[in-house]
Amino acid sequence: LFRSVADGESRRSDEVTVVDLQTQLSQKTALLNEATLKEQEFKEQIHTLADQLKNYERNVFVTPLGTPYREGNHCHTDVSVFGEPTEFEYLRKVLFEYMMGRETKTMAKVITTVLRFPSDQTQKILEREDTRPLSWLRPSS
Repeated sequence: LFRSVADGESRRSDEVTVVDLQTQLSQKTALLNEATLKEQEFKEQIHTLADQLKNYERNVFVTPLGTPYREGNHCHTDVSVFGEPTEFEYLRKVLFEYMMGRETKTMAKVITTVLRFPSDQTQKILEREDTRPLSWLRPSS
């Protein structure tokens, strides 16, 4: 008799333990689901911010002497506008050729493309290049 009472109490405590464990499992599962949803929200936020950064970088221009060019609320003076250091080096070489008077129209096209000039400014620059005398007619200095 004592044994059957003890066995009954043991079963009840086992049942309580199983119920407790099931409750804990469902709570932990709910927490895990919440964390998974939060993780997905953060991933989406990361993608959104990355897209905003790309759009920002597309709208940033650098003017002579590193002074900022403002488009909307954006202002930038850093050379990091160029994706790679090689782009900056390339632009430096193109500007040198342009300043030396070599293939100025071609160099102007390259410069306006690399610096992402708006189309109206690009058109004005290229029209100006068309009005310049040809370099082989200019006296050398």
